[in-house]
Amino acid sequence: MKLTKKRVAIATAAAALATIGIFGGTYAKYRTETLPTTDNARLAKFYLKSENELNLFSTEYDNYSVSGGHDVRNDGSDTQNLIAPNVATSQELEFSVVTEVKSTLTFSGLGIDTNLPNNLWDYIKISVGGTQYTLTQLKASPTVPEYEVAAVIPAGTTATTPATFYKVPVAFEWALDNYVDDAETTAAIAQATNTTYVGEYYLKLTGSATLTQID
Repeated sequence: MKLTKKRVAIATAAAALATIGIFGGTYAKYRTETLPTTDNARLAKFYLKSENELNLFSTEYDNYSVSGGHDVRNDGSDTQNLIAPNVATSQELEFSVVTEVKSTLTFSGLGIDTNLPNNLWDYIKISVGGTQYTLTQLKASPTVPEYEVAAVIPAGTTATTPATFYKVPVAFEWALDNYVDDAETTAAIAQATNTTYVGEYYLKLTGSATLTQID
């Protein structure tokens, strides 16, 4: 009888051990996680601005000739700028650049608006970046003087720090001696007597630059 009770006790203990995994706990895999990670960025800068106006023409010009005095001067009847034979003038257009991407700065050409007699166009010359063009050439193709002013590399890309200001030299010339005196005189008389039939003779130049991101 004692033996039977002992066997029962052992069987009960074994059954209790077998049920611990079912009722007394859970089967779980390993699990871990990191703290959240964050990244952010701002938009790269890209900016172009004209620092001065195209200002080649004036109300008076002085070539510092031996005879002295002004070579060409407005008579005061109005305040308009003048052009005429014996005028030579130049200017540097300035452009400011702020960019954090590789770019090229290009002078985009000259817009030409004029009603001057076309028999004078070959003798009126405009230079851009050191290259001279006649008014005839510019009227035929305003983009002729387009040229790359500079390649702009972001700071730190090379040992050279990129400039923030770039200059484009522009010049105007109408020579005194060009063998078309009669045509020039006829135009000037028509201007003085209001007989041009097209209103006042004029010349208007428009210049611009373009900043372009490149690969």
